[in-house]
Amino acid sequence: FIEIKPEQLSRGGKLQQFESIPGIFDLTHLEIGGIGLLTIDDIENKYPQLRYLDLYSNKIFSVDAVDELKKLKKLYSVNFAENPIMIHLHL
Repeated sequence: FIEIKPEQLSRGGKLQQFESIPGIFDLTHLEIGGIGLLTIDDIENKYPQLRYLDLYSNKIFSVDAVDELKKLKKLYSVNFAENPIMIHLHL
């Protein structure tokens, strides 16, 4: 289980692109809320074992992010609350 908080990041607590954490290939639970994340590209190659992903309060706006998550075969829970994508999903 890893939780990344804005104050733990460089660049003023913002991370625009999903980056892997070296040496943690088998991560199953990841909370990365409120860090300014725009995309989650290539997540299936960085964390193929993910089961739970919390993306609360980021800046993910593309519905393509949902397609990226379909590639994670073990994923059973995702939180997109307070991301711009939620507006698109409700239209």
